[in-house]
Amino acid sequence: MWKDISTGIRQGMVQWPGDRKLSITKDLSLEKGEEANVSSIETCVHLGTHIDAPLHFITNGDDVTKYPLEKLTGTARIIYLPGIKEISVAHLIDLEIGEGDKILFKTDNSKTNWVMESFNENFVALTADAAQYLSDCKIDLVGIDYLSIAMPNDNTEVHQKLLKNKICILEGLLLQEIEEGLYDFVCLPISIEQCDGSFARVVIREQGWG
Repeated sequence: MWKDISTGIRQGMVQWPGDRKLSITKDLSLEKGEEANVSSIETCVHLGTHIDAPLHFITNGDDVTKYPLEKLTGTARIIYLPGIKEISVAHLIDLEIGEGDKILFKTDNSKTNWVMESFNENFVALTADAAQYLSDCKIDLVGIDYLSIAMPNDNTEVHQKLLKNKICILEGLLLQEIEEGLYDFVCLPISIEQCDGSFARVVIREQGWG
């Protein structure tokens, strides 16, 4: 059975400080006697479950449309790292991470339903040395269970180390009910040309199901 591990988009959800606030409006309404319901959305693309493209932190980098589907589908490995404040290379070195892997980190971020809570300045994320290690491993994708793969005080360096090496960054995953292990994985971001990020629908399934 497929499980959805993405947030969806809803009013009142947590956003990165300073991002354009989410606004969902109904331009046409059947209740008002108009011919259809038609809604509009205004917000930042780095909202909820989303991917970062190289263009997010690299001048003239690739936009979200350039990620090959092979990086966004296949087998993903969920790794549970409880009880730590940051993910450093010391937490990764014995995990046998290899070329082409898709790694999703479950951390103490998943102890709460963070989507509808206030922004947590102390979320768990990667350090720069961990980002470099994953880049050296030549993985395809790395995901995290909060709004950023990097902590605010180390935001640029971590993102650049990953994105310069064509590693897809997937942020805002819902992993509260998910055990670590290997899963069939599908991540489908909206294809927006010249855009540095995109909302994504992400589903997983235990391997061998059916």
